[in-house]
Amino acid sequence: MAEIQKVTDPAKIVTDPVLISALATQGIDKDYVELTQDYGKQVKGESSPYAKFFRDLKSDKRFMVISQLPMIDADGLVVEVGWNYEKGIYTSKNNLFSATVDGTQVTLIVKNDQPDSTKAGATLTTSPQLYLDGIEQKAGDVTLLAIDPVSSNYANNTLEWDYGFCLRRVRVVEGRIHGYWIFTSNPRADVRIRYNQSGDLNLKLGQFKVSSDEEFIPASVFDAPEASYPFVISDSATFYPDANPESSSVDGYTFNNGTSQTWSNIRTVAGGYAYPSATYGEVVEFCSSATTNQWSWLTRAIYLFDTSALPDDATITDATLSIYGYAKQDPVGRSLDVNTYASNPASNTDLVPADLTPELVTPRTRVRSLLQHTPSG
Repeated sequence: MAEIQKVTDPAKIVTDPVLISALATQGIDKDYVELTQDYGKQVKGESSPYAKFFRDLKSDKRFMVISQLPMIDADGLVVEVGWNYEKGIYTSKNNLFSATVDGTQVTLIVKNDQPDSTKAGATLTTSPQLYLDGIEQKAGDVTLLAIDPVSSNYANNTLEWDYGFCLRRVRVVEGRIHGYWIFTSNPRADVRIRYNQSGDLNLKLGQFKVSSDEEFIPASVFDAPEASYPFVISDSATFYPDANPESSSVDGYTFNNGTSQTWSNIRTVAGGYAYPSATYGEVVEFCSSATTNQWSWLTRAIYLFDTSALPDDATITDATLSIYGYAKQDPVGRSLDVNTYASNPASNTDLVPADLTPELVTPRTRVRSLLQHTPSG
């Protein structure tokens, strides 16, 4: 029998850090593991924009690395995250949408048909205005940040405007564009945000929206004892490489702001808000109420993965899910456990408040510690 050789083809060598770590845990030499199927256009059982496959030449074990974000667009081209700049205009690199930024105006064009019936070529233009106690605030010139403040794995993908008391950021990742209003300290005033949207679709706004185009945050929210800083208000738009909703996935979180509920109730009653495309959010967060043994809010992250590229008769013997947090805070010093549970959202491509309540019978795993780490995505 011929001796098994190390993988030397640069196109097949394992470079994925998650897989390298998993191989080391199992005592498998990465130099003998080859890439057999890279990210590609959606073809069931053959390829997926969300998955790539590897094989250990020695044991014939197979490995599938799944991304929550699409790595390939509808044409099979690699998604590139970042901005190009020319003559005062920023344009996004190849993605599932095209974005142009001129001053504070952002224009999006959808590249292919979407699961929500949005058609290729649909547009959205926003020209946001920020008001402090009814007085419009103006931003300085836009700046391209060298490193993404949310994830150091990305470079040159985040634009920033400085309003003095608030930062506006717009960042692109694979298939998504995220906007953030970041208050580093209490503005001590009512804040109104008007997006001035026009076109064929709208941004997804968060819990403070008062219409499809406006958000309003009263001063009392910033003054509340549970308010923490930086205080972040987010908006987003998500796009998929396939118009079939069953061939895509979603990740985000649900939020229950029950205000003074028992722990048993707040973790089993449907939430008040859902954020299906949030990445500037929490894996899990809860806040105690001023009333003893009562709770003010609870958030839970929900992650779905597109595994349609696996053959129908595949046997899964082991899987690894790695979740990283960018911050950890426990000001009262409690000793806490975090568990993971099975979820069953009604849609593969969206989250609704009722999805907060998973199967709460038995935890799947216990997360012993949440390491401070910058996440990708």
